[in-house]
Amino acid sequence: MHYLAQFFTYVFHPLFTTFYVSVILFYVHPSIRGRISEEFVWQMYMLLFISIVLIPILSIFIVKKSGFIQSVQMKNRKERIIPFTIIGLMMFISSFKLIDNSGLAICGWWILSAGIALWLTVPLLIFWGKPSAHMLPMGAAVALFMHEGYVWASNDMLFISGIAILCAGFVASSRLFLKAHTNKELIVGTILGILVILPML
Repeated sequence: MHYLAQFFTYVFHPLFTTFYVSVILFYVHPSIRGRISEEFVWQMYMLLFISIVLIPILSIFIVKKSGFIQSVQMKNRKERIIPFTIIGLMMFISSFKLIDNSGLAICGWWILSAGIALWLTVPLLIFWGKPSAHMLPMGAAVALFMHEGYVWASNDMLFISGIAILCAGFVASSRLFLKAHTNKELIVGTILGILVILPML
């Protein structure tokens, strides 16, 4: 059971989840699907992977090497402040080119919401506790696909919102099992993710 919980924790790392949702949007969102050539889509995947996964992971290792954090897992909530601020800034920058393109705007708003959600956790990390970074994109993904599914009358997106709910449950259970978070921290992370994405849709 411990290995299964770790599996969900790693597979649904916040950076990976943000990337997965971006990729899924290219396939199912009516404003993007079928309007972009396959070759360009693969280029976009590579750019997104580099900007919202690879560079942020490298920045975490640089921050660790600089001595600001002791572990890349950042179990101490204060250790999360600098990496979350840097990664939020990277996502903020990455989102603007997408938002400027009307066909890709939904993907840009998604990435921007991920960055803003990370920034909003910083005061909570300083003064309150450790809101779950895993649940930020999980909660936001459920809200995004559910909202867009209803707006566009898309059964695909509504189906994906159901899968997102199941994944969110597995991830939350895994984080609890590993004693990485309390129930309250998981709920705060989920609600924060939802509250940040909804005004952008």
